[in-house]
Amino acid sequence: MILFKEELLKLFEEAKACSQSVNLSTKKYECYVFKGVQIVRDETSIKIYSPKGMDFYDELAEDFYLLFMNGWKTGVYRLTLKKYEMSLERIEKLISNEMNSSTVSLKVIENLRNRRLNIMNKFYTTRNKLNQQLL
Repeated sequence: MILFKEELLKLFEEAKACSQSVNLSTKKYECYVFKGVQIVRDETSIKIYSPKGMDFYDELAEDFYLLFMNGWKTGVYRLTLKKYEMSLERIEKLISNEMNSSTVSLKVIENLRNRRLNIMNKFYTTRNKLNQQLL
């Protein structure tokens, strides 16, 4: 694990104290969610999960834990920005593939451009929140 147990405990306590985090704890574990990112503490460990699809969460890959080095909210914003960057890269590839295909569909390209614009707006809003958090 990249973060030490003490660092994870500190993150968990930050999430617990965050007024914007939602408490989803049960008898078996404590869980807090902020912007879709979960931090869960059970008897043996503390783990961070990110949404995959509608109702499914995956534990973060080890290198993504590094995004949380400066705190809970900062980490959530950085993780969200990383996801937006990955989505933008995928959309750019789709646009490029569509432009280079033998049957170019202007409707598909326009939809992809609208998706890209929507994600870019979310990216800049989240980036501003992160900058405010870092002040």
